[in-house]
Amino acid sequence: MNQPDFTATQLNWLFFDLDSYFASVEQQLNPELQNKPIIVIPSISDKMSAIAVSYEARKFGIKTGTKVFEAKRLCPKIICVAARPEIYVHYHHLIFNEINKHICIDHVFSVDEGACLLTGQMMQKKNIIELSKKVKAALNRNIGSHISCSIGVGSNKFIAKIASNINKPNGLTIIDPDAIESTLSTLQLKNLPGIGNATKARLANNNINSVADLYKLNAHRLQSAWGSIVGKRYWYLLRGVDLPLAETKKSTISQSRVLIQEERQLSEARKVAMALILKAAFRAREKQLLASTIICQIDLVNTQIHKQSFKINTTNDSTTLSQCIMRYWDKTFSSIKNMQLKKISITLTNLEPDSGQLCLMDLNNQKKRQYISKAIDDLNRKFGTNMVSLGLVNLKKQEHSAIAFGNIPKQ
Repeated sequence: MNQPDFTATQLNWLFFDLDSYFASVEQQLNPELQNKPIIVIPSISDKMSAIAVSYEARKFGIKTGTKVFEAKRLCPKIICVAARPEIYVHYHHLIFNEINKHICIDHVFSVDEGACLLTGQMMQKKNIIELSKKVKAALNRNIGSHISCSIGVGSNKFIAKIASNINKPNGLTIIDPDAIESTLSTLQLKNLPGIGNATKARLANNNINSVADLYKLNAHRLQSAWGSIVGKRYWYLLRGVDLPLAETKKSTISQSRVLIQEERQLSEARKVAMALILKAAFRAREKQLLASTIICQIDLVNTQIHKQSFKINTTNDSTTLSQCIMRYWDKTFSSIKNMQLKKISITLTNLEPDSGQLCLMDLNNQKKRQYISKAIDDLNRKFGTNMVSLGLVNLKKQEHSAIAFGNIPKQ
């Protein structure tokens, strides 16, 4: 199969990745944590996993995902810090606004990653180096001495992202177009975006065990080995072709929480389930999406799992969605005592755009419920999250609320 004749010739993208973001913010705010091994966890429990690891802790072999008890074994002096999502979102906006003063951020990929298109003279290597120095100095001066970012530059966002991970922390790596294959071939497959354990196993089944093996295949064979059109796209990305971002369609909205000890009794866990469905409904309205299916999964301490899905008339109003979940909850658990719950997950799926049209069979009630939901959303935006909540009282504010990665709240 003949490949198109092309050559990547320009440095088009600058990608920045905030170094050990959550841990760095905690160290910035608390001098007692600075220069010490710390991990950030959803809540204080030895069964939790690290969601951020300071560079001091990484020297002991602790990684993201390491269980607390294992981290303590590796580093007896490790300091565990409960996550504070609102603080990380606040600093996200401060940091991204600061970077925007020096170069326009064209794509925000997560709470700690973004990409900037290079144009004109900014595509020259000497100017890229100078710009990177200015961005790093501005973060240090205006945000904090413990806040840093690693920067990668390449001919497309894919190459630039890979470059940002090569020299951490606070590094700058530029992969010239003529050095893409030689540079990437020194990396392991797991170092490339989009290659997790499942994809790695699928590639291994096709005798692809290294990045060098990827470069040996043409686009058609890589698509076949990958098992989808993504493989063909990957072929072009590996060669520095500046493809547009793949269009994604939101297929689910999920909210979940691992319960702390005080929440594991049914009465308290019910309040958590209510809070999760209300949050999911709010996110659906924010994205102007309607759901026709709800999935509720409840993991028990004894490893049993209760999972149920419900078909509903398409909606995103809090009343309808919460009533559905609460009816299931009460029917399932009303006659059970002394059950210990571990985790609750709520998922809205079969999503479709909200056209604004209402079902004629329930027109008046739908209007009322949507009006109430919108009014509550407006009040919470103005006065703070959960200032007003539908049928939810005395729910303790959790120190381990869901961490924003791709879904970053506005300020």
